[in-house]
Amino acid sequence: MVGGVVVMRTGENAMAVIKAVKEKIARISSGLPPGVTIKPFYDRSELIERTIDTLKHALTEEAVLVTLVIIIFLFHFRSIFIVVLPLPLSILMAFILMNHFGISSNIMSLSGIAIAIGVLVDAGIVMTENVIRHAERAEKEKGRRLNSAEIVDVTLEAARQVGRPIFFAMVIIILAFIPVFSLTGQEGKLFHPLAFTKTFAMAGSTVLAITLVPALCAALIRGPFQAEENNLLMRFLLGIYDPILSWALRFRKTVLGMALMALAAALVLAFGVPSKIVSQLSTSTLNWQRSCRTAWAANSCHR
Repeated sequence: MVGGVVVMRTGENAMAVIKAVKEKIARISSGLPPGVTIKPFYDRSELIERTIDTLKHALTEEAVLVTLVIIIFLFHFRSIFIVVLPLPLSILMAFILMNHFGISSNIMSLSGIAIAIGVLVDAGIVMTENVIRHAERAEKEKGRRLNSAEIVDVTLEAARQVGRPIFFAMVIIILAFIPVFSLTGQEGKLFHPLAFTKTFAMAGSTVLAITLVPALCAALIRGPFQAEENNLLMRFLLGIYDPILSWALRFRKTVLGMALMALAAALVLAFGVPSKIVSQLSTSTLNWQRSCRTAWAANSCHR
C-alpha cells in the first residue's frame, strides 16, 4: 500500500483543487493495472460543504426569526420583505468584495459571515420600525389613511431621524475589529479572512439600511398600523421595562457601581481563562498513519 498527499499552493481555491484532483484520478484509474486502485483517505471538501451548509442554515434561521419578530411586535406583514431582503443582499455584497480582494471561501471567512448574520438585520429593523411608528402617528393625527406622497414624506422624515445613528452604530461595530486586522504572523493569516468578511457583510448591510430599506418602506408600507398600546406583548414588556428604567435613573450611582463591579469581575475571569490560538476542530474524519523506519519494521507494518 502506497500513500500520497496532495499539497495545495498558497491562495488557491480548495474546492477547485479537490475537484481537479478527483477528475484527474477518474481519468488515470482506467489505466491502472488489475487490482490497483486509488482510494482517498481524507477529503477536505466534505468539511467545506458542511461549513457552507451551516451558513445556509444560519441564514434561513435568521430569516425565520426576523419574520416572527416583525409579526409579533409590528404586526405588519409587508415589512417582513423589507427587513429580510437586505440579509441575502448583504451576504452577496460580502462575496463580491471577497472575490475582488482575492479572499477564498474557507472555514474562517465563512465564519465571519455567519457571525455577522445576527447583526445584519438590526439596522433594517430599526429603520423599518421607525417609519411604521411615524406613519402610525401621522395617520392618527390626520384621522385617515396616508396616500403614497404622504408615505414618502413620512419615510424621509423617519430616515433622517435614525439614518445617522444607524450609520455610526454600525461603523463602531466595524471599527471594533481593527485589533484583528493588526494581527501578524500565524494569527493574522488565520483571523484576517474572518475580520474581512464580517466587515464586508456589515458594510453592505449599513449601505442597504440607509438606501434600499427607506426606498422599500416608501413603496411597501401602507396602513392601517397597530399602535404599541394595542399590542399585548408590548404592553407586558413595557410594564416590566418602565419600572426598571425608572429605578435605574433614580439610582444612577448604584447602577454605575454595579456595572463597574461586573466589568472588574469579567476582567478577572478573562485573565483566568485558558487561551490558545485555535480550538480543536472536529472534521468527522479519522486519519490514521503508521511510520516504519527499518525494512524489518516495514514488513511487520505490512503484515
